[in-house]
Amino acid sequence: MSFITGAIGFLLALGLLIVFHEFGHYWVARLVNVKILRFSVGFGKPVLRWVRGADKTEYVIGAIPLGGYVMMMGHTPGEVQEHEHKRAFCNQPLWARSLIVAAGPAANFVLAILLFAFVYMVGFYEAKPVIGAPPEQSIAARAGLEEGDQITRIGSQPVSGWKKAGIAAARMLLEAKDD
Repeated sequence: MSFITGAIGFLLALGLLIVFHEFGHYWVARLVNVKILRFSVGFGKPVLRWVRGADKTEYVIGAIPLGGYVMMMGHTPGEVQEHEHKRAFCNQPLWARSLIVAAGPAANFVLAILLFAFVYMVGFYEAKPVIGAPPEQSIAARAGLEEGDQITRIGSQPVSGWKKAGIAAARMLLEAKDD
């Protein structure tokens, strides 16, 4: 895997985590009727920006994709107009503020469960146990193994991937040690 591919994968995974985390805060704040001023994924200068809804919530994708935030009205006391006093974060009961704060990490926990369930149901690619060129005069070379040969079994244990090959080899070594 190249550096570029790895970096893109990292940024996509980080972006997914950030979106889920911030959406957790956003969703619970909306449930308890706190006014959301801005939902941002990323920091710095906005790359994309749009306004939607009756509350005129501003949605932003920032230039630096290393975080995000949900700006709620009344996050700091003193900035709330009298007619919107009940919708300010700072004027919510302790249980509501606690739920809003805890919702971000809880959303990441739910995401982890969903991703594990997906991998369990769909599966994932495991590299086949194909060997490289054995060093000259090594036991593998003298046994006739060549680059590109695939390991299909170790002892009597069939293997289909490197993980199973490693486990089978470890078992075989442990059994040989006991003899």
